[in-house]
Amino acid sequence: MRGQLALAVIVGLLSLAGLLIVGMAELIPLAGPIITALPAILVTLAVSPPKPLLAAGLYLVIQQVENYLLVPKVMQRAMDLSTLTIVFAVLAGATLGGIVGVLLAAPIAASVILRHIVRVRQRLEGNAPPACTAAN
Repeated sequence: MRGQLALAVIVGLLSLAGLLIVGMAELIPLAGPIITALPAILVTLAVSPPKPLLAAGLYLVIQQVENYLLVPKVMQRAMDLSTLTIVFAVLAGATLGGIVGVLLAAPIAASVILRHIVRVRQRLEGNAPPACTAAN
């Protein structure tokens, strides 16, 4: 019984280490989720025909939850922007700049909104710098 328990702990720890290493690929934008899903799909392919579809479906659901629920909420809390603003910024970033646009979309949106708020507050307080005009 002790031997079986020791084996279970060792195999569990090795599995955890392997999954953590594979999970680090999640840090790679766009390609990371594919890299993390491939080992599970390939391993299940060796076991039985319908299981790769189940593994792919699981990873697809996880990815959709991450993209449409977790990322906007985390960005909202980190940058104090609304979820809708983050979603629109990421969509615009993807359209205009591809992968780099997606990565920079939320920080750029936060910066633009912050600058706008500062200008509005300065105008309200009467401390606004003179506006640029064509005559100047």
